[in-house]
Amino acid sequence: MPYSTYEDLVATIGEDELTRLTGGTEPDLDKINNAIKNADCLIDAYTFGKCSIDEENIPDLIRKISVDLALVTLSENYYHFSELSNTMIRKRRDSISLLQELSKGKITPVEEGCGITIKVITNKLTLKGYENEY
Repeated sequence: MPYSTYEDLVATIGEDELTRLTGGTEPDLDKINNAIKNADCLIDAYTFGKCSIDEENIPDLIRKISVDLALVTLSENYYHFSELSNTMIRKRRDSISLLQELSKGKITPVEEGCGITIKVITNKLTLKGYENEY
């Protein structure tokens, strides 16, 4: 099951922009689904064996990473001979950074209500005989 959907991408950038990025008169669902699949493969590569993702209730953080990476892939395919916009570069950098943190166990997505929080996993350190949590 994909971590994001066509509808998630439409909600993020709109159908007109998806049409433009896929190079047709209407959004190319094959290109969009391939971009989502590539994004999800990258998420799986980083999280495999590190954190469990409930496929029935995808955490918002994972969905956002999937959407952002799919949009980066579509932009890379559309602008293949040009540089990506700063926004797309930032989306890729931030998504990869979050995936690295997830894979190291430094953060974990925790569903709370209708939103998401990032649970920061801390270590207890002993400093001069006192235990402090940082």
